[in-house]
Amino acid sequence: MAAELGFFCQPPGLLENRRDDGILQGYTTNSKAENIAFLPDKYYGKLIEGKSRAWIKSRILNQVALVIDGEPVWPAFRRELHVAENVLHPIAGHDIWIACDFGRSPAALFAQFINNRISVLDEMQGFNISSIGFAPMVKRKLEQKYPGYAFQAVGDPKGADRNQSDERTSFDVFKANGIPMRPAPVKMNAIETRLAAVDSVLSQLYDGRPRLQISPNCRTLISACEGAYCFERKTLSGEVKTEPSKNRFSHVADALQYLCIGLGEGRTMIGLRPAYEAKPMQIWHGQKSMRRVFA
Repeated sequence: MAAELGFFCQPPGLLENRRDDGILQGYTTNSKAENIAFLPDKYYGKLIEGKSRAWIKSRILNQVALVIDGEPVWPAFRRELHVAENVLHPIAGHDIWIACDFGRSPAALFAQFINNRISVLDEMQGFNISSIGFAPMVKRKLEQKYPGYAFQAVGDPKGADRNQSDERTSFDVFKANGIPMRPAPVKMNAIETRLAAVDSVLSQLYDGRPRLQISPNCRTLISACEGAYCFERKTLSGEVKTEPSKNRFSHVADALQYLCIGLGEGRTMIGLRPAYEAKPMQIWHGQKSMRRVFA
């Protein structure tokens, strides 16, 4: 006789309180939690103070979550706010933006910039491959998923460095594959400026909605934003490194930085004029008075 197996899930210590639109408002103690009668008042509520969303999900809500031993680079990121419920599809009439990070683990993001909001539609990542092999993959996805769309491409400024094997740069390789690309306009490729540009977008709303929204199929990017892209703690002293750790999540995170910089998000931080800045204009209504509006 075959043995029967069963799976039992322990009730969480807290329950999520959400608005009708799904936005998380807070937590309440779960009356069905184990040993709740023997715990101090508001035990779980006090336990989560200062803890990350991932920590709360894995330790209190009994949900699968990515927990890292380090400081998340973008603590403003909220999955329930910045990740779309359904897969995002391109909207006709708007350019596809391609943002790339190079190296032996290259990454690419496909996005659109519409009404002052960034929608990340898809991601790509290569492993132990150069631009010579990665560029055709990016071009293939562009042709298969976004046929007929005009596109713009931006990448890591280091892509202008020449390859030791054939003297071509990553930009040369992408251009040869039909994807002319320009370097992200960030002085000295400063990591502080790049990180701040993404953080700025994550922290803003436009017309009541987040300025950055990521399609749920971009799993690596979502994990990176949730904390897999982090300032890793030093094991002995407990200090935190000043630059994010390099791992399999850092490449898509870098691509996101170049996307935001390419769209002008970092311009105000380096003293340049934002690319999407509203400009005053005058509209003549056939009357003596003229009304000043912004477009």
